[in-house]
Amino acid sequence: MESLIGKLKRHRRDVRDFGPAVLGRIFRKPDKNRSVVVSTRYGRFFIRRFDTDLDVLRQVFVDRQYDLDRFPQGKTIRAQYEDMLGRGQTPLIIDAGAHAGFASRFFAEAYPGARILAVEPDHHNAALCCANTASQPQIEVIEAAIGSRPGHVSIDRGDGHSWGVRTERSDAGQPIVTIGELRSRVTDSALLIVKVDIEGFEADLFSDATEWVAETDALIVEPHDWMLPRAGSSQALQRVMLRQGRELLVSGDTVIWTRASPTAQRAPRPGPSSPDRDR
Repeated sequence: MESLIGKLKRHRRDVRDFGPAVLGRIFRKPDKNRSVVVSTRYGRFFIRRFDTDLDVLRQVFVDRQYDLDRFPQGKTIRAQYEDMLGRGQTPLIIDAGAHAGFASRFFAEAYPGARILAVEPDHHNAALCCANTASQPQIEVIEAAIGSRPGHVSIDRGDGHSWGVRTERSDAGQPIVTIGELRSRVTDSALLIVKVDIEGFEADLFSDATEWVAETDALIVEPHDWMLPRAGSSQALQRVMLRQGRELLVSGDTVIWTRASPTAQRAPRPGPSSPDRDR
């Protein structure tokens, strides 16, 4: 059980990171999703008081784990974003493992002309994601898992913390969407960023139908070998990325692959007859 001194230190850190108004969450009554509204210097968010939501919010907005502009390669990503808009295309960002929607909110602010698909298989997380992104019409929340081919997954909530929800293929349960299916939702789109934090299910996502990787300007992945020792959850990802000739960046818990050159050609989007197209 956390000591009084520990609680005071935690509250002090929260005030330092988010502003004094964040302490208001302690006194508010939770809604039907067990969440309360908190005001921070980064905006208003719904969070669950006794969960890991505030820690995730800190990773995204305080530690800026997904802020590509912190790196020299961010200029290339932003130039590609502007070029897409100039060509009349819609920059597409896929937030796979969207949790409570904090990363989607961050991307919406960083790239306001982009369309963002927030994919989250857990019903409770997806409901909170909808609440946190309701004011951003460019964000669409999709309650599903993401994988290499269609199907279904079962949900394993592990220790009960919302950021550790795991999925496994099954005969029934939440549906699986593919990157190809997501792309078909947005006409005249071009893949700008794909962020993947799916608690080990990246082994499935990168096992097949990975032609979309070559089209993506920045791929952001949190690998989970640390959580799943000897399971080889990142091996398929490693095999795919070794063929890409990308530059590699590390940001917090994530690994980021970007194009090695601003003049690098984007791979053409596969046509309907392509054998590599998502099935």
